[in-house]
Amino acid sequence: MIPGIVSAETFWVRNGWQSFRNVADAHTIALGGARVTGTAGVANVGNPALIGIKEYNRISYTHQNRFAGIINSDLLAFELPLLDRLPVGIVLLQESVNHIPNTIGLLLDWGADGLPGTGDPGEDNGILDEGERLNEDQLSFFNQRQLGFQLSTAWRWKRNTFGLALKGLHHRLGDYQGNGFGIEAGIIRALWPGAQVGMVIHDILSSWMIWDSGTVERTAPSLQVGLSQGRDWAARSLSIRLYGDARLSADQSVDKQFKLGTSAITLSYGMELIFKDKFQLKFGRDDIGLSSAGIGLVWEKFGFDYAYRMEPRSSQLGSSHYLTFTVDPAWLMQIGRTF
Repeated sequence: MIPGIVSAETFWVRNGWQSFRNVADAHTIALGGARVTGTAGVANVGNPALIGIKEYNRISYTHQNRFAGIINSDLLAFELPLLDRLPVGIVLLQESVNHIPNTIGLLLDWGADGLPGTGDPGEDNGILDEGERLNEDQLSFFNQRQLGFQLSTAWRWKRNTFGLALKGLHHRLGDYQGNGFGIEAGIIRALWPGAQVGMVIHDILSSWMIWDSGTVERTAPSLQVGLSQGRDWAARSLSIRLYGDARLSADQSVDKQFKLGTSAITLSYGMELIFKDKFQLKFGRDDIGLSSAGIGLVWEKFGFDYAYRMEPRSSQLGSSHYLTFTVDPAWLMQIGRTF
């Protein structure tokens, strides 16, 4: 197995593990994806240190309907009390895109006159020019599905909380499939009252995706830092939380917000208003400039979050909706025993 991997053709890719950034709970999405010091608990797959911040013995389920239903995702997250001081978080996720048209080899590249072999301008140039078309009679479709998991743990030392996560991904694309693995590490540190700073190293030593065709895709490490600040007005039963993240990577594609030498920096940020510790109103902007908003309702044993992300009109892909439910498993067992 190892000699085969070493001798395989290897490519460095940007979005090999994009599903782990796309699939998030609605609370995180509504805050613009600012997740380094965001939602405490195992449902936030952005920073493994967050599961050690506070007691969060809940089951969380998130469903995503993105781009008007083109992409559907699900996330199930929970903790196992294996060790009192070393929580173990488990995240299961899936992302699927169905009925994708396969247009390879369908271009009737005959030029403007629509006749093969005439040598007119545009013939055999590999571009869909005016007057040309695809051979729709030969059109076929395929599906894409990604199944992933993340095992994480966290521990405290003085004012710091450290987290470590192992992630795996199975990717099926049409008739091809691949399996991958990677490691994440994070830290949260309390500053002054209401403030936290955090850092995450994504894809430590690079994450791998090994395809059955023999191709190996590698994702380079990236660094993400975050800061959050909260303030409470007890007399008004009102709280406010501000979140901000900056991600540093070697990706210098044109959509990146800032460039620093050979690296690029993207920013995401959000704001949360909390009334009587139960009603939450959230706004945010993610690292590709998309705005989001959401609401949350939190009770002692149950919680609900909804997020809406506004896609640009020029994309014509529609809007994205996110729903997250959290529940205390002990409360569920109590209800079950009453029936």
